[in-house]
Amino acid sequence: MFNKVIIAEDLDSVNKAVKDLLLNIDINNVSHTQYCDEAYLKLKKAELDNDPFDLLICDLNFKPDHRNEKLSSGEELAKVLREEMPDLKIIINSVEDHPNIIRRIWNLKSADAYVIKDRNGLSNLELAIKSVADGKQFLSPSIERSLFTNNIIELDEYEISILNYISRGFSQEEIHQIFKNEKIIPHSKSSIEKKLKDLRESFDARTNPQLISIVKDLHLI
Repeated sequence: MFNKVIIAEDLDSVNKAVKDLLLNIDINNVSHTQYCDEAYLKLKKAELDNDPFDLLICDLNFKPDHRNEKLSSGEELAKVLREEMPDLKIIINSVEDHPNIIRRIWNLKSADAYVIKDRNGLSNLELAIKSVADGKQFLSPSIERSLFTNNIIELDEYEISILNYISRGFSQEEIHQIFKNEKIIPHSKSSIEKKLKDLRESFDARTNPQLISIVKDLHLI
């Protein structure tokens, strides 16, 4: 079982419920935070102090406030941590049940478990903690079946990156330079334009703004 756990959740009531659950299964070293950036810093500090956390339980969506956060979502946090701390176990605990979002996280292997906050949420979270501790993965039963149906639209990481940059106002020239600097292939302007053209045709969009609107409605980015 885990010895040291951090909870990243912006609702005090959920923080308390998850902490109580952990205490009930004899996990007593529990920290919590309401911000993704703070969770990242706590995890990094613990690693540098040679006293790392074993498990992160993280919400997916965090309500913005006056703080300027670099990591604004649990998805972003989990993705960064998976790259920098591959031994850390990660459980997403969220009300978000859209299959496209969950499938994206699952396919990127950003989390070891995904639990839906529903009427069985705490029971499933306990099962998830025990499963992950045993080296297994876990999905809430309410989403497991829908997650692996074949009628869900998928985008690969390259397509998601292009669309994310376009949605943030970057030009194709700027995306070309970013991809070139980061050695993302293909990074030529013609390749990026062709990919956007293919995506517009796939989603029946006439313009890039319309394309962005469609993929956001589908929760693909």
